[in-house]
Amino acid sequence: MKRIILVVLVAVLAYGANAQDYKFAVGANLGPSMGVTMKYNFNRVSAVEMLLTYSLPDEGPNFVALYEYHVPLQDRFRMYMGGGLNMGALDVHKGKKHSHDAEFAFGIDPIIGLEYNVASVPLSLAFDYKPVINFTTYNQWQEVSFKIRFAF
Repeated sequence: MKRIILVVLVAVLAYGANAQDYKFAVGANLGPSMGVTMKYNFNRVSAVEMLLTYSLPDEGPNFVALYEYHVPLQDRFRMYMGGGLNMGALDVHKGKKHSHDAEFAFGIDPIIGLEYNVASVPLSLAFDYKPVINFTTYNQWQEVSFKIRFAF
């Protein structure tokens, strides 16, 4: 009986370790910019994330490519930081009723956040702060988001 419990315990721990080291994940980005997030982990500390979002406050689509460096904190919990580039279009008619002019947006996006990988299901949960520093239009400092991803 003790051997069966030991085998089950080792299997559960091995599954939990594998759940942390996913290669690819896709899911939703929830916050002021709503959309799709895709993440690819090169190894335990290095990843690239792509976001295709629509900014609710600035009324425009945006594409973001980020490099992230991960720092393991506990078994399935890690902090990440990095940065990348964004490109999109922002509606700049603030206060004008019938204007639909959009302005090209291009800039850099620093990012810092926390990620938790659920052991019992292939799910990744993340919370981060990613301000948008545009070179062409106004900046967006309110970019705090929650991400839920299905991990492969």
